[in-house]
Amino acid sequence: MKETATAVLCRDWQEKCHMGQTVQKVECMNHLLRNYISRLRDTARKPKNSQGAVPILLRKKVGDNLQRLRVAVSVAVAYRRATTNSDKIKLLEEDIRKGTNHVFGDHEGCAEYFCKGTKEGEENLVPQMTSCGLWEDITYANSLLARHSPSLIQNVTNNVPESFNSLVAKCKGDTQRIDECKPRGIYEKISKSLEKKALKRKSRQDFPSSCKRKQLQFDGPDEHYGQKDQNVEIDVIDEDAMEAFLSSLSMDKAAREKLEIETREQMMNNVWFSETLIRLTASSFGRVCNLRKENSKEKVA
Repeated sequence: MKETATAVLCRDWQEKCHMGQTVQKVECMNHLLRNYISRLRDTARKPKNSQGAVPILLRKKVGDNLQRLRVAVSVAVAYRRATTNSDKIKLLEEDIRKGTNHVFGDHEGCAEYFCKGTKEGEENLVPQMTSCGLWEDITYANSLLARHSPSLIQNVTNNVPESFNSLVAKCKGDTQRIDECKPRGIYEKISKSLEKKALKRKSRQDFPSSCKRKQLQFDGPDEHYGQKDQNVEIDVIDEDAMEAFLSSLSMDKAAREKLEIETREQMMNNVWFSETLIRLTASSFGRVCNLRKENSKEKVA
C-alpha cells in the first residue's frame, strides 16, 4: 500500500527523535468518520457475505441508522474529551465499540451518559445480525474506528489545510490535487502533460487528413435573409430630441408613487416591462453608471 505524505514524515521524524521521544500521527476526525460510515454503507448494500445471503430488512436497518452511528461516535468523543480521567482514551474505545450495540437495541454495558436503557417497543437486532454474519462485518468496521481512539480524542480536522490546498490548486490553474510532499511530484505531472501533447501533435502529423478541420466559407447574407446589417456610427446627436426624451421621463412625486405601486409585481406585470425599456432599474443602475469609454453601450442596452 502506498504511504501517505504524513506517514512518511512521521516515520522520518521518528528516526530522528532520541531520548525516548515519540512522534504520533493524528488522523483527521472527519476522514475517520467518513470512512467508518462508508464501510457500513457498503455492508448494507451487499446482499451476500461470507456466511451466505443477508436479509434485506436487516440491511435496511443498517442503512437507516448510519446517521445515528456517526452521532454516537461524535457524542462519545465530546464527552470523553471534556473529562479529566487519565484512562479516557481507553474509555472512548469502549464507548465506540458499544455504540453499535446501543443503536441496534443491545444496551448491556452501555455508559449512563448516553443510554437510558431499553426503550418501549425496541427490538434487539444483534442476535439476528449475528446469525446471518452481518454483525461480523459491522464489528470489523467498528474495530477499525475504535483503533484510532487516540486521534479521535484530539477532535482535530484538516479543514484549514484542505482549504489552503484548494486555493493553491486554483492559483496554479489545476483542479486536481498535487502531492507536493512526493519527490518531484510536480515535475512528473508536467512531464505527463507534455507527453500527451506530443502524442497528439504526432498523430496530427501522421494523419493530417483526419485531423484537419473543415473551414466554413461565408459569402455573405443570402437572398432569404436580406442585406447584411451595417454598423452605423452616429456622429451627430439631435440635442433637441434628447432633451425632449429626458423631459418625458421626469415625473412628480404622485406619479412616481403611482408607478411604484403599478410595477410591484415586476416580471408578472406588463407595465414593468414597458417601463424597463426606457428607464433604469435599481439592479442595472450601478452597471450603467460605471461604464467606461471603451465599454460597448450597445451590449448593455
